[in-house]
Amino acid sequence: MACDIPYDNVIFSVHKMSRYNNAINYVFIGIIEPKILEILKKFEDRKKITGDEIKILKEKYSNDDINNWINIVKNKIKIKFIQEKIQIDDTISDIRKKIFIYLSDIENKKYILQENQELWLEKKTGNYEIIGYFYENIKTKEKLKIKPQIYEDPIDKTNFKNYSFNTKDLKKNTSENNMLIYDLLVNFKNTIYLSDAKEEEEYLKSKNISITEKLIDNYFKKYWPYVNLSYKVEEVRTDYVIMKEYYNKESYIFNLINTIPIDKNYFGSCNILTIILNINDEKNSQEIDLYQIFDYIKDNKISDKIPFIKYSEDSLETTYSIISKEAIKNKKLDKNLLKSWLFGIKDSIKKINGITIKKYLKEYNNESRYSNIFINKSGNISLSISFKSENNASFNDVEYAVRL
Repeated sequence: MACDIPYDNVIFSVHKMSRYNNAINYVFIGIIEPKILEILKKFEDRKKITGDEIKILKEKYSNDDINNWINIVKNKIKIKFIQEKIQIDDTISDIRKKIFIYLSDIENKKYILQENQELWLEKKTGNYEIIGYFYENIKTKEKLKIKPQIYEDPIDKTNFKNYSFNTKDLKKNTSENNMLIYDLLVNFKNTIYLSDAKEEEEYLKSKNISITEKLIDNYFKKYWPYVNLSYKVEEVRTDYVIMKEYYNKESYIFNLINTIPIDKNYFGSCNILTIILNINDEKNSQEIDLYQIFDYIKDNKISDKIPFIKYSEDSLETTYSIISKEAIKNKKLDKNLLKSWLFGIKDSIKKINGITIKKYLKEYNNESRYSNIFINKSGNISLSISFKSENNASFNDVEYAVRL
């Protein structure tokens, strides 16, 4: 299929850590057949796995994944396989919800709330970085770099009263929660580390340390900016049940997509016809001098690669169009196509109030195709690309047009 998007079957795991030294590695494996589940249960129960069983696993999972699970067991860390997937296009916020659903203990009323999750990743260079909620320096706009809580010296009876965290020049930032986990894999490994604020509270209480407002402000909020230790269990349980039902349905749908074979006699190939990318939010836009941009393109960029630009504003009496002589000489421009650019239907109704740029992509079935770049007076940019069905355009073609 022309618009298929190939990607690695990345298996994410969540490695829960605490002061109790009871680390558990939760592997989000997805829905699996009973034969595979039976083998993976042996990892959980620390039972011997035969060579034949390893061969069965290798048919479905990579050597890296299997060796990682073996090493976890060898290091005497508990391992649990969750029949749910962390998808490559899940945001950090989505992952927080899945942790809440699949790592909480509803029977014992122990819930890992999203705001009580400190999450971090291990860089491929070996360092760690907290993701999701973080503090930003108001003056420099830089992310405050701190160690994950579990790697700091623990609070005890001798130092907890003196612990302080100054937020005077800091503000909370939640923007990373909207990032896709797949985008982070360029620099990080695919294990997500977790520390639960509620479990840290239990640990401190076991050491006879009082959980005061001062301790919450100066300790907990450093690692969990939105920490919530005083929630109503019944309200949380209601949220849990509703969200669990949603993810059960989502998991079912993804399993159908991934496992049901497609009969190509009924479902043929698909391809992209039109795509539009908008750059710059209207809220953050500022008025720009379009003529300066038009003048620069006219003098420096017009060629058979950029054969046409058109410029118009309400303050101007006419529309200005520039056509590349080189493109005409090299027969890169079809006359009918050029007429549509010069005398487009929309432009006959109203002026374009901006700059339109036509950029050559490449030949499709011996026909030149162009992307359309439009810049308006507010500095907003729109990139649109259209293809014919017989071009069999895929996302690779879109990526090519964007990178060009």
